Amino acid sequence: MKHFALNIFVVLLMVSSVALVGCGNAKLDRINVTVTIEPMRYFVEQIADSLVSVEVMVPQGSSPETYEPTPQQMVSLSDSKAYLQTGGLGFELSWMDKLVQNVPSIKVYDTSKGIDLIASHSSDKHHGSTDPHIWTSPRNVKVIAENICNALVEIDSIHADEYRRNLDRFIVRIENVDRQIHASLKDKTSRSFLIYHPTLTYYAHDYGLMQYVVEIDGKEPSPQQLRSLIDVCRNEKISTIFLQEEFNTRNIGLISRETKTKPHRINPLAYDWEKEMLNITNILANE
Repeated sequence: MKHFALNIFVVLLMVSSVALVGCGNAKLDRINVTVTIEPMRYFVEQIADSLVSVEVMVPQGSSPETYEPTPQQMVSLSDSKAYLQTGGLGFELSWMDKLVQNVPSIKVYDTSKGIDLIASHSSDKHHGSTDPHIWTSPRNVKVIAENICNALVEIDSIHADEYRRNLDRFIVRIENVDRQIHASLKDKTSRSFLIYHPTLTYYAHDYGLMQYVVEIDGKEPSPQQLRSLIDVCRNEKISTIFLQEEFNTRNIGLISRETKTKPHRINPLAYDWEKEMLNITNILANE
């Protein structure tokens, strides 16, 4: 009996070992790709599922306009087969050429390809000529997702069918988010909001809203500009003020007190893109 039990134990141990080796090999077989911000990681993972490991260059709480990569990130980039860039973010404008020089084997894909970009009115050196916050528009995210899928199919064609099936499922969810936003905002009379950094340009464009910005060319507003913003809030009857954690919120607080308007903290750089877009919409719809 003891001999039988020992044999069973050995068999189970061998099965477990094989399973662990299999899991280890599966992990080793995953393709590594790099993105700039967390929403891009979210998009890649909806399409790639567990087939791809995604590294994010700009950590939560940091600005993708001014962040500088660490030496460790520069070294880790050599493990990636591809860099799926958002297109136009300050980090990418400042660092992409250096990153490619550091890892010449990496393939760079611009996920903004095919999107109608909106001109940027900022002269900040960290901005390009177009507004880079393309992911705040569900319509744009459909294009981003298609570009991501095409890139993954190119670097990992063996799993092309899986990527395309996952893309189709994700497109359905994106369209559902778009419908929910339209339904929530269709009866809103006040169509203006104030935000520190112009992250919601494409969102405002898609849903007929007016975005007023506190930051002037990447700098804090002057006392005169601040007074003008306060007047705009009163004249436009702005009831929603957004603030983001990666930026200075002192002037937002002043405007809020002067106009007796409650500020709302949002995170357009959050990983869960669907949840954050609906959160922003609910704030606007209920103010």
